[in-house]
Amino acid sequence: MSNYKIAISFLITILLLTSFFTISCSNASYIPDLTITRVSHYDVWSSGLDKNGFPYQYHKLVPGYTVTVYNGGTGASQNTTLNFYIKTFDNKTLAKYIKMPAMNPGQTKRISFSMNAGTDGSFKEGYAIINPLNTFKEVSYKNNIRKFGLQELMLKNSTKNVTEIYQVSGSPITWNGTTNNYTSPLSGKTGITSLDCKINFGDRDIEILNITVPIPGYLHNNVTMTASGDQFKSSSPTSWNDTSCTYKVDSYFGTINYIEIKVVGDNLESKNVFKEPIQVIQEKWEPYKEEWVYSDIAAGKTRNIQEVYTGTTLKNASYYGTSFNYNVHHNNVISIIVKGDNRGMYTAGWFITPLGSVSKVTALFGDNRLPATVVSNRCYGINHRIRDVSYIGFEINGTNLQGFNNFKSLGFNSWTWQSNY
Repeated sequence: MSNYKIAISFLITILLLTSFFTISCSNASYIPDLTITRVSHYDVWSSGLDKNGFPYQYHKLVPGYTVTVYNGGTGASQNTTLNFYIKTFDNKTLAKYIKMPAMNPGQTKRISFSMNAGTDGSFKEGYAIINPLNTFKEVSYKNNIRKFGLQELMLKNSTKNVTEIYQVSGSPITWNGTTNNYTSPLSGKTGITSLDCKINFGDRDIEILNITVPIPGYLHNNVTMTASGDQFKSSSPTSWNDTSCTYKVDSYFGTINYIEIKVVGDNLESKNVFKEPIQVIQEKWEPYKEEWVYSDIAAGKTRNIQEVYTGTTLKNASYYGTSFNYNVHHNNVISIIVKGDNRGMYTAGWFITPLGSVSKVTALFGDNRLPATVVSNRCYGINHRIRDVSYIGFEINGTNLQGFNNFKSLGFNSWTWQSNY
């Protein structure tokens, strides 16, 4: 009998323990798991007074927000709080504390709200917390806090419109001028192919020894020097050194009309071709001194200048692509205009890294433009808040532009988190 009672007691104990663990395990399998899956833009109108004191409605840069919460657990959640914090570009920190009702397992709730009316509605960064005090047990709290900030607005496959403005060679153009002290180029032009300096005389009984001009000697094959009067003498330099070229005329002129020096080549404006003194050396026998006397008969006389340069015309071509990087299709590009689609969303700034010799970068938005500034190494950008604008972009000006890299924007796009529940 005693053994029987012991066996009965043992069975009852087993049943009680089994019941206890079954209840505990059963309760443990029904636990909520809240996750913030999305923070997005909420379009709501704000009210205000115009300059005449009349009420009107307007859109702030980011009027409001929608937070999406999902219960990925197996049990219902309890009533809790959603805390929402925003930092703005007008140096304000905004907070919103929203009551969050209980959620059944597998249920999604979207909470939409606007922020403080005393700001410009701009957005720099923020974060959201669901069940901030952990007032009830969840499977995990790892997705209860979400940080979010500015991000790219232009879609990867969105079309970027690029216009190249480039120079093409045209017909030669001749520029004429005069000076008493010639340093080339006098015209200030580029692409010069010919420089001509002519000095008129009209003197008689002249013995010309030589013509010497400070033209670098390596250009001697491109130089022609001429003395014209009752006889005509013309030649390339008969001697030269690193800094000058000389034509030994060594001839008597009963009449001398002019001296002319001509240099031909490419981009002569960059080769330090002409500078003073341009010397025409006369030699004259002085019988009383019984010696030769030398003088520069070109000193102080007017230099008649003719500079020939290659004329250019401007052409443009447009291209379309989806890349944030771009290489030009033409040579001598002096301007690039690129536009991208920010989808009319709140934009805080946009940026680009030009390639080539850049003189100026201008930010474009809709029909408006503002100067862009250097943000970092070779990167230009603008910090300017806009919304409801059809496109953003840049105009890049310079010489020999090669394209650009990293055409980017920053603004408020919907933040979505992919989580495994």
